[in-house]
Amino acid sequence: MNSISVLLVDDDEDSREVMKDFLKGIMQFEVEAFPNGEEALRAFNDGKFDLILADIKMPKMNGIELLKNVRQSEKGKNCPFILMTAFADVKTAIDALKYHATDYLIKPVDISQLNEIIGKLFGNNNENQSDKIENNSNQIGNFIYVPKIGKIGVFSESFRQAIKFANIYHEDRSVNVLIEGESGTGKEIIANLIHGIDNTKPLVTINCSAISQNLFESELFGYVGGAFTGARSSGLAGKFELANGGTLFLDEIGEMPLEMQPKLLRSIQEREIYRIGGQKPISIDVRIICATNRNLDELVSQGKFRADLYHRIKVGYIQLKPLNQQKEAIIPLAKMFLEEFSLKRSKHFQKISPAAIDLLLNYEWEGNVRELANAIDRAVLHNNDTELTVRHLSFLDENYYLNSSFVLTPTADFQLPEDGLNLEELEREIVRRTLKKFRGNKTKTAEFLGLTRSALRSRM
Repeated sequence: MNSISVLLVDDDEDSREVMKDFLKGIMQFEVEAFPNGEEALRAFNDGKFDLILADIKMPKMNGIELLKNVRQSEKGKNCPFILMTAFADVKTAIDALKYHATDYLIKPVDISQLNEIIGKLFGNNNENQSDKIENNSNQIGNFIYVPKIGKIGVFSESFRQAIKFANIYHEDRSVNVLIEGESGTGKEIIANLIHGIDNTKPLVTINCSAISQNLFESELFGYVGGAFTGARSSGLAGKFELANGGTLFLDEIGEMPLEMQPKLLRSIQEREIYRIGGQKPISIDVRIICATNRNLDELVSQGKFRADLYHRIKVGYIQLKPLNQQKEAIIPLAKMFLEEFSLKRSKHFQKISPAAIDLLLNYEWEGNVRELANAIDRAVLHNNDTELTVRHLSFLDENYYLNSSFVLTPTADFQLPEDGLNLEELEREIVRRTLKKFRGNKTKTAEFLGLTRSALRSRM
């Protein structure tokens, strides 16, 4: 295995570096990596490679074009060539077969699958890599890159399943999709994946909870000139028209006014709309994706959401679990955010202490992944250390921090925390908790702490 030389091609720097580190560090391959097909082709022509791994979507020369050029050369006719893509569609499969790709993998890449392919290509030498792969499963295969959103960590089986469903729905634009999940679970990410991260057609988003009731119709369908007082003389296109040929993402669909729902249903069924004040129908070709943090089934039973619209938009369905039901993802995500924000803010954090891991695992995360990201960012912003500790995360749970940091006894003995403590911060926390205990009464607080009122004021 040590003698295998790999040509790696991916325009996404993060994805390329993660894959390179895996191939070199775990698989012990020799790797040359390039950001586009043109540079990779020159390297291939000048060198000798046993395997090529290339992303499909790249500037200058994409993966299919690189494959085609490699296969035209004498030494490239039989060189194993594996394509990587965020989505596999019929055209991708046809092009891959047409130019004799050895195989292609769906991003995020499953390293077990990659290892299996390599084993078939180069014999059973990869068997002794199994333990390394199992112990380093987060090195690769757990990230996906979404334009305008960034690197997304995929660390739970349920989120992997959501991505697989997104892949299936992506291939058929006629399928209306409903995404249900609490705020912060990644509904926007899934909507982007269904639309297609390489899709050049428009993705138009409406947050139904942010539109006033009397503006809903004009937002969706637009209006003709002079349709109402204050209307533009030239009229205005609505979101359906703006999304034509692409995707309309109706976020928080459960907040849509009941009287608007039959109009939306008709537009979806007939694939045409009428602008406000308009007499002629406008044909639309729009993929419909809806998302909600509410239980639409319950809203239907309560008469707050139309059953016919509910069934129409739920042909495809993805339910995202809250973070506290995906505990296996919490620490990998926290480590990813810690690395990301430390780099962004030029800090030195490299790891998370055992006590902090315990806190992160036992916290409820009502805001889900979004809250976790914000918590790590806040800790990094206000501190600079090599290790993230409970002290840095004390804003999450003051009781946890105090209880895990020290234990006071009537004799004033206490146990020092393993993570260390910040004396000034600890003093502030004690004052805050004592004030809360006595409902803001400064005299009682001062007496309890053995301070004068003036000393208490200075600390406050």
